Amino acid sequence: MRPAKGLGHRLNLHYFPQPYPDEVIGSLIIRACRHWGMSIKQFNQEVLGVVVSAIPMLMSAHLQRLAGLTGINAEVLLDQHTVFPYVTAFLPEKQVNQFRRKLLKTLKDGLKSFAALIHGATTSKIGWRFCQTCAIEDVQRFGESYWHRSHLLPGVLICKEHGEMLVEIRLISDNRLALPHDAISQPIATHLAYEKLTRVAIASIGKLGSRSQESHQTVYRQLANEAGYRITKRDIAARLLSQDLANYYGKQFLAQFECAFTRSPICHWPSLMIRLSKQGPFSPIKHILLQVYLEQAPKEKKQIPRKKSGKTPRDYRQLDEQITVAFHKAVAALIRQDKTINAWDLLKKIGAWHIYRHNRQAMPKTKAAVESFRQSDQCSWKIFRRSTTEQ
Repeated sequence: MRPAKGLGHRLNLHYFPQPYPDEVIGSLIIRACRHWGMSIKQFNQEVLGVVVSAIPMLMSAHLQRLAGLTGINAEVLLDQHTVFPYVTAFLPEKQVNQFRRKLLKTLKDGLKSFAALIHGATTSKIGWRFCQTCAIEDVQRFGESYWHRSHLLPGVLICKEHGEMLVEIRLISDNRLALPHDAISQPIATHLAYEKLTRVAIASIGKLGSRSQESHQTVYRQLANEAGYRITKRDIAARLLSQDLANYYGKQFLAQFECAFTRSPICHWPSLMIRLSKQGPFSPIKHILLQVYLEQAPKEKKQIPRKKSGKTPRDYRQLDEQITVAFHKAVAALIRQDKTINAWDLLKKIGAWHIYRHNRQAMPKTKAAVESFRQSDQCSWKIFRRSTTEQ
């Protein structure tokens, strides 16, 4: 997104709509365009001073400008009309404050550094969602409907207020100025029982409120202990927990919100999230699904399969394939986020360091991937060596 040359903010506005309760920032802009009879491109050029024809639904790089137009503090807009609270719900407080300061400044300093995080936290295969009863009530109350922030969160397929299934529009490009009351909608494919969907929706929407100050890993391990997954004082039956969680939600639901298990059992995300070693970050929906499952899991001792005596043979060929795929995906994520890391920390991040460390010769594909990464611009150690040599 670039500034519109010579445009600035052309319009001397005497009116701008006020955000409704739980209205997402993109919905506010859609209503402003409709009220003025403007296209999104015109709005961006003449009001925000940028040349772009799209509208970010969940976040805006122009909170200060919109704050001036609405008369509402930019921080209030950030907390009550964007997905910022949800996206940062499981991040360290220091990092949250850094993002907050940047987002309240400009596009260059704010949204660009936050874009990868918000994309990873909110991407799903589902379009814009709304509750039909909410839309009817909004029209009766305000004369128009709007897009509710809580309906657009990953995992939310039920309206918390009315307890009914949400509907969606898939062709967003053809409905960029649509509001729920005039949008052509269709039912959402569901792969989970109503009771479970309700639990996930309530937990997800709850993250728009207050943040937990507890260590999430500590909470998960305590819940796993109460649910009977503890083996020893330090060890939890992570594989069994992952298997039970997958059975609870089902493969289709997990895939619907990009939480499917694509790695070997030792690298499944529930297993990584309860490890004592530092892991992550993980998307908010994964935190929510893990906590929801553990909170309702029967509080009884689980039948944990015991490992047979002697060394268990490993299929290093299969492990090599799986870890190589996971490693390449992690590198691709670094490129998208424009971040650097050293090779060993990247292996630790995907949960493969200990396996690779002691079995390098048996894992040639992983070894080749690591060596290639060391020569790339994403390897922080290479950058350090280069800067030292130049000095």
